[in-house]
Amino acid sequence: MIQHHGYPTPLLDWTYSPYVAAFFAYRGITNKEASSAAPNAKVRIHVFDQEGWKRDVSQILFLVAPRLHVSIGEFLAIENERMIPQQAASTITNVDDIESYIKDMQRNGKEYLWAIDLPMADRRNVVRDLSYMGITAGSLFPGLDGACEELAMRNFEI
Repeated sequence: MIQHHGYPTPLLDWTYSPYVAAFFAYRGITNKEASSAAPNAKVRIHVFDQEGWKRDVSQILFLVAPRLHVSIGEFLAIENERMIPQQAASTITNVDDIESYIKDMQRNGKEYLWAIDLPMADRRNVVRDLSYMGITAGSLFPGLDGACEELAMRNFEI
């Protein structure tokens, strides 16, 4: 919970849903910024093969571990109302640069992490389509924060 309110933790949240991932990729960008962005400007979604990672790399679910690790935890959504709508899983790590660490672990042509780039200019249409699917700030962040963010987007085209 403290991570969702800006406190740094050793957890990095992921989602099983490419649609929820797209929401987060476009979230910090306004329609105005997207429409005035360079034609080749992109937002990025990272895809993590967690099944392959869990199969090939030993998992450590402790915060203090004797060696560097990135481990996948699937926690119960007890007192965390955001986990279910966000379709969340988390990595637990003691590594500063997770992307480099995962890429260093790729061997024999096995790829665990890759990226999908989406045009920044498509933000307005993507956010509208996600809204039709029920993927909004209000649904992903239950409570006053999510409701206010969603209303600001609707009423002020943020």
